[in-house]
Amino acid sequence: MITRGKFISCNLRNKMYACIALHFIWKKDNLHHRIKFLKMKYASLFCLMMIMLSAKCQNSTSIYSLGNLAKTDADSFTYAVIGDYGDDSHGEQLVADMVLGWKPLFIITTGDNDYEDKNGKSIDTNISKYYASYINPDLKRNRFFPCLGNHDQSVTERLKVIDEYFRLFPFLHQAENYDFSYGPIHFYSINSGPGIVKATINTGVLTDLKTKSNAATEPFHLAFFHHPQYSSAYGTVALDDHLAGYKLDAVLNGHIHYYERMTDTIRHIEYITIGCSGRNNDKCGSKLDNSKDIHLETCLDRQNGAVKVTVVKIKSSNQWRMTFDYYNVASPKKPSDSFVIIK
Repeated sequence: MITRGKFISCNLRNKMYACIALHFIWKKDNLHHRIKFLKMKYASLFCLMMIMLSAKCQNSTSIYSLGNLAKTDADSFTYAVIGDYGDDSHGEQLVADMVLGWKPLFIITTGDNDYEDKNGKSIDTNISKYYASYINPDLKRNRFFPCLGNHDQSVTERLKVIDEYFRLFPFLHQAENYDFSYGPIHFYSINSGPGIVKATINTGVLTDLKTKSNAATEPFHLAFFHHPQYSSAYGTVALDDHLAGYKLDAVLNGHIHYYERMTDTIRHIEYITIGCSGRNNDKCGSKLDNSKDIHLETCLDRQNGAVKVTVVKIKSSNQWRMTFDYYNVASPKKPSDSFVIIK
């Protein structure tokens, strides 16, 4: 289930911490009659504390912009989508070989980049071993864009695991949510939380997503976060407002270890679960059979695969065509599912 985050806002929390800190500072000052340079020391420490608190809050409650990453005005390019892949398995190897064979311009993930939760020490084995040629600490050279899955932020060792995640992707500057544009597409990478069943997207992030998506001028808008909004295996687990008003064309998810595609017939949004790029142990279900809004297009389980997205400018109409092709490693020559968005 995906819900809005309900907790004290960072601004209020910062004010509370500030009041406590100021009370402590003035109490000490009155008691010991601190001289001027100690007052300056307190002030400096206070400012540093506030900067750190503000930065941490901003990283988890807003969307950090990486900017426009397009290097050329290409009329066509390809990118790949993988998810739930980081387990150093034979399945991950097969998918990586297939994806790298496509030679995509860049790769995005739907989370669970590192399954082992060994204080983050397995991250190089589970990610870099297969996709090192796409990962670079320099944003201008990097071609790998992840989102956080629940296994990437272990509840018991979250700080250690997530620190290793940001060590591998320093260009994110500790941001758990970020966006970037490439050609005609605006991407939004969202952290849907560490929950195994219940996912939480921070209210501030949702507000930022709506603001950014409505202000952006690119034709296509894609959000990718780990927990699926809809699933035939678990049913309707939508956000409160079904992402209405977010100007999204497609939502890419993972978490459930199969491939699935659904269409919101009212809001015209495609929902794609790509959770089988390493693991493939979940089964398709029938929980959405009676849904009036969400139509199940296809569900493919017990297989490993990834999505290849081809973007082409239609010169005759000055529009863009974005084709999503899902490939199973057992049949890498022919897509098992395809759909097209033209705008």
